[in-house]
Amino acid sequence: MSKELLEALAAEVPKPEKKKTPGSSSIRTRGDWTPELVESTLDKAELNRSKAQDYNGVQRWQHDCLNNLDHRKPGAFTILDEDGYAHQHCSHNSCSDLKEEDWRRLWEERTGET
Repeated sequence: MSKELLEALAAEVPKPEKKKTPGSSSIRTRGDWTPELVESTLDKAELNRSKAQDYNGVQRWQHDCLNNLDHRKPGAFTILDEDGYAHQHCSHNSCSDLKEEDWRRLWEERTGET
């Protein structure tokens, strides 16, 4: 195969989308969260929260629930995993069916940002 043909084939490969930098949107769902971004997002949502805690080798913030403000910390929390993903969770049964996209919608509604 000629060099020109290889270059032409390589030019047809789709380019990966550029990853948004942390802070380009206040709500991040994958991989580019930092402890500071988690804290600023929790603060923007005006949730009563704890300081970051070590939790099985990752960081965790306990806070009031986005879905039901009667669910107070420590029952609701955000975990920042080792890959930079932020995950929200509430231990109450009425929140057990919420998925990642549900938590994101709740964050957006609470903060007024998309």
